[in-house]
Amino acid sequence: MKVRNGDTPIHLPEIVRAGDAITARWANGMRSALQRLRDRQPIASGHYVNTRELRFDCTLYFIPNTSPQQYKVTVSDGRVCELNRTAGDDTQAMTLHEANNRLTAGELTEFGMTMDQAIYVYVPEDANGAVILGDVAITVDAADKKSLNYIPTVQSGLYYYKLAELKTIDGVARLKPFLMGSNIYHETGLTADYRVMSCPDPVDPELYPQTQHSRLRFCSGRLAGIDEDVATIPLSGNVTEFNVEVCT
Repeated sequence: MKVRNGDTPIHLPEIVRAGDAITARWANGMRSALQRLRDRQPIASGHYVNTRELRFDCTLYFIPNTSPQQYKVTVSDGRVCELNRTAGDDTQAMTLHEANNRLTAGELTEFGMTMDQAIYVYVPEDANGAVILGDVAITVDAADKKSLNYIPTVQSGLYYYKLAELKTIDGVARLKPFLMGSNIYHETGLTADYRVMSCPDPVDPELYPQTQHSRLRFCSGRLAGIDEDVATIPLSGNVTEFNVEVCT
């Protein structure tokens, strides 16, 4: 592809020599040349011109007259790409999530930050292991903010993708990049339990109830635990149990 810088002609004013006066005509000619240069449009031969914008890119601004110094950050457009392994027959398995608060009234939201904080893309999952539709957001928090896997009755599935951290580098406030400048990939699957159970005692089932022989715990479709005690890691709402023998 060949690209030239437009066809608008640029007429340069005559050269001014030492001792010559700068006239209004010469100054207006210079202004006209600059305007024509500004208004030129790139022309592509055979293909279009593609402008590249980085995804989830962060821009830092100083808030004047603040002590200690305060900052604000804006974030460019981006997507969290969710590959949902639980999608069934003829069901869309790829969902592109936007951050619900990146814009305010159509303009870039200005997120306040202080030194040593970080800006994240927050991605929450529901109890079944899928990204909660509409809840993906930009958030500012501590630089060491934890991401958590879902554990029933213990903690929610909360994931914080760090875009950048505000640091003093060479004596100047700068954004130290981490994941900024790219879309985010997030794979999900079913959160569930599979258990192999022994039978209760046929004579005294209350004294010797059915017990867990083995257990596989899955978090977002990934094997997350083996033979864990349900008193420590509670069961998911999605449970399949298999008896090692026919119970009577």
